[in-house]
Amino acid sequence: MNKIQTFTTDAGRKIYGFPVQSFTRLVNNIYVIQDDENLILVDTGSGWEQANNDLQA
Repeated sequence: MNKIQTFTTDAGRKIYGFPVQSFTRLVNNIYVIQDDENLILVDTGSGWEQANNDLQA
């Protein structure tokens, strides 16, 4: 489930996207944005055990 996609914006920021199974029938796309030295996590799933495991993988 951890197929990571990488995008680079015109401003040079890197965006990493990957799926996390938030609930039994719901998969969320999670994004991490790298802006120089900062990492920003967008949409962290549900807190469900499988979602947490997917985030840690």
